[in-house]
Amino acid sequence: MSIWSNIRRALNYEITPGRPRAERVRVPPRRRPFSGVLDAPIFLKRARLRSQWILFNQLHVILKANAPLVPGIGAAIHDAPTARLAWILQRLKDRIDSGDRLSTAMESRPDFFPARVRELVNAGEIAGQPAKAFQSLIEEWESRISRRSEMGLILSYAATLIFVQFGIVSFLLLRVAPVFAEILADFGAEPLGMVAHAGNTRNFLAAHPYEAALAVVLPAVMALVLGWTYRRMPPLQRIFTLATRRVPIFGRYFALHNLSHAALVMQRLMDGGVPLPEVLRRIGASRMNAGYAGVFARLAARVEHGASLHDALETERYYLPASFRALVSLGENAGIVPEACGNIGRLYAAELERTARVMTSALVPAVAASAGAVTLLACLGVYGTGIRVADAIMGQL
Repeated sequence: MSIWSNIRRALNYEITPGRPRAERVRVPPRRRPFSGVLDAPIFLKRARLRSQWILFNQLHVILKANAPLVPGIGAAIHDAPTARLAWILQRLKDRIDSGDRLSTAMESRPDFFPARVRELVNAGEIAGQPAKAFQSLIEEWESRISRRSEMGLILSYAATLIFVQFGIVSFLLLRVAPVFAEILADFGAEPLGMVAHAGNTRNFLAAHPYEAALAVVLPAVMALVLGWTYRRMPPLQRIFTLATRRVPIFGRYFALHNLSHAALVMQRLMDGGVPLPEVLRRIGASRMNAGYAGVFARLAARVEHGASLHDALETERYYLPASFRALVSLGENAGIVPEACGNIGRLYAAELERTARVMTSALVPAVAASAGAVTLLACLGVYGTGIRVADAIMGQL
């Protein structure tokens, strides 16, 4: 049995365990209509994560078998489960066939291969261990897929709860309360403040429907513009890093997200024999958050000027947690900085998982409490207005 047959068998059984594919004629898949739109992150982020996980598994199998990349990717194209994945593999194959490295070929699809993926693969190539880099990506993506599945269920419940509560409050304030206000006006009494505002809101929405629609759409457009601007403006990223560093839970999560990736890249580069100043300089020039990229650029400059890694780390106490500084310093003293960085990356990845679960589990109670409080206020307003209507009627008798 040839090496390509082994690779195809590994792809079939490793990607879809327990479901071996039937023997069939291998023909290049055709691209489905609108597949690029439907697979876009804004529509099916979970589907994209799963496609990335499948591709990482395919490349890991090829590299682990020490097979040439171009024929191996050619074999993987015929086993791709979707037309989009086959097309991406074909793009990689063409770029590698023209002389590019795998990490460079990934730049042809930056939407499918984020910067953190390309940097980790590049570090693995420099270290001569690309299969290990893909193994790290597979583990990270499995965690992300599981977390996103749980978050999808929780966010669906929260969205349903908000929708129902919003419908109840809207009906009470825009349908029931104005009727009570008109009855009170007939008796010469004043409604409660909330009910009066509800009547004014109803009249405004009826008189200015386009302005009301703009008030709903504009915040969403501004959020999209702000997100686009944040990704392309390093100064804004630095300001965001400074502003959120001390925010409970969120600041910690943001720091761990950047430092876990940086630690894993440090391990791969140093395993490949890259000097420490060059490692820090490469991380500082990477496409990670500009605030933390600046931290590693300053660390590289200090180490190049003769400072020890421990002393350089202590100058960045605001950005770098005590655990990061302590573990790296211990690794420096013991002469095992790469191993220390690898342990930090795995430790922070596990803590990221726990922090994400805590944040997700706290979301539903917060949403339920907020929606319940708004509904309670609306009910109290309508109830108080009803009492005033009864008092006004009794006063006329």
